[in-house]
Amino acid sequence: MAAFCFSRLAFRSLLTLGLAGAGFFATLPASAAPARIIILRHGEKQDAYRLCRVGNDRAKALAAHYLGKGAKDSLFPDGTAPAAILAVTLHTMELAAPAAATWSLPVVMYSALPEAHTSARKKLAKPAAATPSAPGPSAPGSATSATDAAPAAAPSAEAKPKKVARKPDKAARKAEFVQLVTTRTQQAVNDVMNDPRFAGRTVVMVWEHDHIADADLEAANPGQKVTLRQLLHLGTLPDVPASWPWATYDYFWIVDFAPDGKPVRFTMQRQVFDGAFASLPSNEWGAPNGLTAQTRCAL
Repeated sequence: MAAFCFSRLAFRSLLTLGLAGAGFFATLPASAAPARIIILRHGEKQDAYRLCRVGNDRAKALAAHYLGKGAKDSLFPDGTAPAAILAVTLHTMELAAPAAATWSLPVVMYSALPEAHTSARKKLAKPAAATPSAPGPSAPGSATSATDAAPAAAPSAEAKPKKVARKPDKAARKAEFVQLVTTRTQQAVNDVMNDPRFAGRTVVMVWEHDHIADADLEAANPGQKVTLRQLLHLGTLPDVPASWPWATYDYFWIVDFAPDGKPVRFTMQRQVFDGAFASLPSNEWGAPNGLTAQTRCAL
């Protein structure tokens, strides 16, 4: 099945409609909380910038079965629509877009985009090949002896420090990206819980799994709330997992709130599909998802 994709113009328009974060709701007064927030992870990914075919099929399946207008097993009560569909990264935006389109809604982007970069390996200049000494002409069809071949040039002294520096640079980029997603997550929750247009309605948040719930990330940031689990006070409810497993893409977290914003009910629901989407991974919470290298998805 063809992958769901965006033209550059459509992508830019979607980001513009998403208003790139907190500014969209900044001028609104605080008021009652939404009645429900539906939280889910992005689909299976190919790399840092896009979903793989399985992830794109999941996006279409979610629109048809659970999140789209007229969905077969809609998560929205009859006669109601989502008040907003939020996303934070390219992966989450790709998953949310098909469902949002059925409601003629923009995806509200709290944009945290991975930094495009050139691999350090590609930046290194290749050493020039040494020019072999001119041997006498070889007989036709004869092989050049090992002693005739020019020795490989030694790597330049400048190349080694750059090679060593690749790992710290990568770690720094990762840390910056995690911090950006943390900031956007905090902004999104503040807006969702204080926007009067959401009072008594349902908001969908398609998010990164480590910023939904991650005990290690929370422990690494003492004194601040960095996940949806912390920011929405889900720890006050029973049976809320401390972390979202890395191989689990097929669950909803459905949270119901009192008008004062206190969470009062938590439900985990597995995504189950049939028909054209019956082959999508539907593993139990924390179990292997069955993806193989042939899917070209990140494993």
